[in-house]
Amino acid sequence: MSDKTAPRCQLRLEWIHGYRGHQCRNNLFYTAGKELLYFVAGVGVVFNPREHTQKFYLGHNDDIISLALHPDKVQVATGQVGKDPFICIWFWTLCGNALTPKRGVFGKTGDLQTILCVSTAKEELTYSGALNGDVYVWKGFSLVRTVAAAHGVSI
Repeated sequence: MSDKTAPRCQLRLEWIHGYRGHQCRNNLFYTAGKELLYFVAGVGVVFNPREHTQKFYLGHNDDIISLALHPDKVQVATGQVGKDPFICIWFWTLCGNALTPKRGVFGKTGDLQTILCVSTAKEELTYSGALNGDVYVWKGFSLVRTVAAAHGVSI
């Protein structure tokens, strides 16, 4: 009789082949360390071309569709699609070969919805464009203001 128990091993992401260019813009950047930053499906990728290595940000549970790199070229924000979309801010905390996440907090200031674009500005502010045309203004991980109907359509 064969053993029907699950194997005692796990899969580990070693390499990402590909790049998401479909329906996305401004999604490839150089970091302060001269690494390439981009995303594929629900994974943020930091590629070091000198050492031919990749690090992975695994904080999303659905496809990433927006990415912004802070002017310091260290901090990253990514937004995802799905039923419960959210934004992740990356401070490059590396655990093994994965970067650890921190979610944005919408609170009572804005509606939880799909974020289509993200951009950074002065005074540690970040702006995100929502599916319904609203613009969200973030300070750190918290939503501080909503510009309702800033655009008549998705941003």
